[in-house]
Amino acid sequence: MTVEQKPVPTGTLFAEQRKNPPEFDMIIDFNCQTVVNPNVDVSQFLSDDRTDANSAHYTDRKIDALYDRQLKEPDPVKQKAILKELQIYLANQSYHINTLWWNRIVLSNTKVQGWNISPSHYINNQLDNVWLKQ
Repeated sequence: MTVEQKPVPTGTLFAEQRKNPPEFDMIIDFNCQTVVNPNVDVSQFLSDDRTDANSAHYTDRKIDALYDRQLKEPDPVKQKAILKELQIYLANQSYHINTLWWNRIVLSNTKVQGWNISPSHYINNQLDNVWLKQ
């Protein structure tokens, strides 16, 4: 296999993802939302005609139906089961190779004090309480 990697600026990346057909065979994408919300987290996997975030440009009505079912499900336990079904279905398709959930791991020097690691990249990034222990 011969591969050409083409790193591009963020604006160019998003523009390229929205082209249909795209000018690439494969893309490494990310799914990092501002809040932990399953409805938002899986919305990029909806059919191309339902979201601009579908960079693979496929249409899959089973994904759409599972998303709609979990969206309207008031019972969190049942919603989680539907999302698990969606996750398994996605893993068996050729559109994406993905991990839907992950844990944030941040390594820091023991001298760094006062920084509480959050599960999100977007919250608790205040550095006014951080100091270096001498």
